Amino acid sequence: MERNRQEAALYGTGATFMRSSGQAQAAHLRGEAVGEAMATLTLWQGRRRSRQQLADLSDQILQDIGLTRDQVEREYVKPFWRA
Repeated sequence: MERNRQEAALYGTGATFMRSSGQAQAAHLRGEAVGEAMATLTLWQGRRRSRQQLADLSDQILQDIGLTRDQVEREYVKPFWRA
């Protein structure tokens, strides 16, 4: 009981500080979901950027790396969410 009063004094009423395990787990899962969403958005942005850079290469450089302009075009028109 004394510890609860001390925590309440340090952290306010304690109502917002003390969470049930279910609430804590839900908050953790929300945090994971946000992290996964951010990772997915970062991946999609990277794909878009890579495809744009590939499309900007000259025909000579594409020939040097063994790609045709048609192959690059097929890759470039893919939606960002598709690998």
